[in-house]
Amino acid sequence: MIIVTGEFELEPGAIDAVRPAAIEMMRETAKEDGCRYYRFYADVEHPHLVRVYEEWDSRAALEAHMQTPHMKVWREALVGKIVSRDVKTIEGGTITPL
Repeated sequence: MIIVTGEFELEPGAIDAVRPAAIEMMRETAKEDGCRYYRFYADVEHPHLVRVYEEWDSRAALEAHMQTPHMKVWREALVGKIVSRDVKTIEGGTITPL
């Protein structure tokens, strides 16, 4: 399994502008083969910070996701609105309930 996690900071006021595209991105991505979980979350302490969390069956599924039409639309929605981005993949290891 591949986990994608991280955050991106948006320009002040941009969260409302990108919200419809973010919702559509989550809905469309959830339909993809190999996607176990895909969500964006607003940080409650920092209103311009969005947390990312994804789970994928394989690297191939994640790479296919990057080429989807809805990913293109999402990237276009973010143009000029991103201040910073720090997103990473985690691969391998054992996952156990906490």
